[in-house]
Amino acid sequence: MKKQRLSVQLLLLIGLLSCCPAWAAENLWKINPENSSVNFQIKNMMVKTVNGQFTDFSGTVNYDGRNLQDAVVSADITTNSIDTGIPKRDVHLKSNDFLDIIHYPKISFKSKKIVSEGSGAFKIMGTLSMHGLLKPVTLSAQPLKVEADASGKTKLITVATTILNRKDFGISMGWVDQGGAAIADKVKVILNIELINI
Repeated sequence: MKKQRLSVQLLLLIGLLSCCPAWAAENLWKINPENSSVNFQIKNMMVKTVNGQFTDFSGTVNYDGRNLQDAVVSADITTNSIDTGIPKRDVHLKSNDFLDIIHYPKISFKSKKIVSEGSGAFKIMGTLSMHGLLKPVTLSAQPLKVEADASGKTKLITVATTILNRKDFGISMGWVDQGGAAIADKVKVILNIELINI
């Protein structure tokens, strides 16, 4: 009788082990770079707004489709992919005056907490690693839209924004950069995100 009970338990365990990876896979989403963008805006000379983007990025979200507060977000951006439409300016932004891409090739974000708001919007609180420093950052996200692509597969869409102070991450040209006369301290980040199931 004991052997029979052990056999049943073993079969149940094997069954659980075989199905759990499938459950995990269903909960794992990735950023679709084809329909997503990482954009930023910053004032130049306190007048003109410079619009730019990072063209190389990736990320995953572990989300079961029901419990948003339990979702986990992780993303990476390649600093060398910065693009403001002016190659000479991009070279300067990649230099050690700003992003210093040789020493800091990645910008990374990892969520710690997600808080839903009554309107369906939500905040993603986490840690941003940039220019060798770790700082807490909160992303304000619009309500998730659930859509289907041409093949019928589900995709999740949202837009998230935040304001960063570049000097908090040590991105400064020293005395030349005092007071933000040449370039503003605050950078608005706009993330247009489409998630697809892995």
